[in-house]
Formats: sequence, C-alpha cells, structure tokens
Amino acid sequence: MSKDQNQKLKQKGIVMKKFLIPIIALLVIFGLNQNIFAQRDQYKGRQYQRENNFEKLNLTTEQKSKIEALRLTNQEEMIKLKSELELKELELRKLKSSDNFSRKDVLNLTKEINEARGKIELARANHRMDVYEILDENQKKIWNETDRNPGFMKNKVNRKLMQRKMQTD
Repeated sequence: MSKDQNQKLKQKGIVMKKFLIPIIALLVIFGLNQNIFAQRDQYKGRQYQRENNFEKLNLTTEQKSKIEALRLTNQEEMIKLKSELELKELELRKLKSSDNFSRKDVLNLTKEINEARGKIELARANHRMDVYEILDENQKKIWNETDRNPGFMKNKVNRKLMQRKMQTD
C-alpha cells in the first residue's frame, strides 16, 4: 500500500469517527430519555386513575374537605414514619459496615425495621378506612368496584426491589 492510500484511509477513519461518535451519543441519550419519559408517564397514569376514581365517587364539598384534611394528616404521619424507617435502615447499614457486630445487634435492628414497615402499612390501611368511612353506601359500592386488587403491581415491584437490595447487602 502506498503512502497516499494509507493517508486516505486514515482520513476516512477520522471522518467516520467524527460522525459515529455523535450519532452513538445521540442514540444513548435518546434511549435514556425514553426510559425517563416512560416512568413519568406511568406516574401520570396512576395519578390520573386516582383522580378519575375520586371523580366517579361524586363527592360532596364537605366530603372533599374532610378527605383533604385526612390526606394532609396522613402525609405528615407518613413522612415521620418513613424517616424513622430510613434511619433504622441506615443504622443497620452502618452496623454492617463496622468491623465488629453481633447477631443480636443485626436481629434487633432488623426487628425494628420490620416494626417500622408495619407501622407504615397500618397507617396506610387506617387512612384508607378513614376515607372509606366518610363515603355513603352508593359511594362505597363505587369505591369497591374501582379498588379491585389495589397495589398488585406496586407490591410486585417492591418485591423485586427488595430482592435486589438483599442481594447487594
């Protein structure tokens, strides 16, 4: 191969790199954005469904204000309970990263974490029942029809997340 041919091949390689790198970068960015948009759309879908279900109930102004007050109280309680859970989980991670820890310490913290999770689930169930008790008989029928198998997908996702988390611990 002559020097001119080598130089032409090198120039073609440089030109190809100049075009391929930006194209690959755009494809990667586009792929990541699609995942982000899909998650956002999924959230919007759940929120729309929740709002649509409340519209079906045809709530009175008084019921709406009572439910809003319950919702705000519940959100405040959930923030406290979730922070308690996160602190216990952090404490367990700190314990496991220390040089010396005992079975008793790990089991005690695990028990406290499970109790914190139980408090969250209990608060969630109590809130749902508080809202349910505000409804009249017709609204309760509609609630029960729209609330079939609540949280099935959420629980499935949570199980997968917990499995991943346990594998990393």
